[in-house]
Amino acid sequence: MNGPSSALSLWSMVDALSAQIPFSAPAVARLLPGPLAEASSADDEPFRFFEGGPIRLGDGVEISSVDLRIRREPGHPGFLVIELQGRCVPLEEVRARHQLLSLTGVPRGRSPEEAITLSAETTWGRLSFGFKERRRDCLAYIVFAPH
Repeated sequence: MNGPSSALSLWSMVDALSAQIPFSAPAVARLLPGPLAEASSADDEPFRFFEGGPIRLGDGVEISSVDLRIRREPGHPGFLVIELQGRCVPLEEVRARHQLLSLTGVPRGRSPEEAITLSAETTWGRLSFGFKERRRDCLAYIVFAPH
């Protein structure tokens, strides 16, 4: 993996990102080393898109990509997807941090990229964890969906 690294662990990163809500590109870029580049989007698009990664975390987990979306209208808290690779993060590790998970998405059998998604309701919104069919025993992505 090429790209910057961070001493943060996966879970300290999740906690730190949760504390950043509402998201802004500069705040997320300060937390996750390496720039967030604005993806091309026309000024008339409802969202601004920012991309980043790869980033190696201190616990061997790698962020393969960062996808931040912020609505152009004021007051939108943003939406963030972190794609993971590297060290396998099993469901038991996720459950150790978030005991109350509900099933919010299931694969439909069309692709190994489809995922089982488990979500936790938080004070700021929904935190979701995806386990793709192609490697269903390892966490593939985390989604931050603030209110």
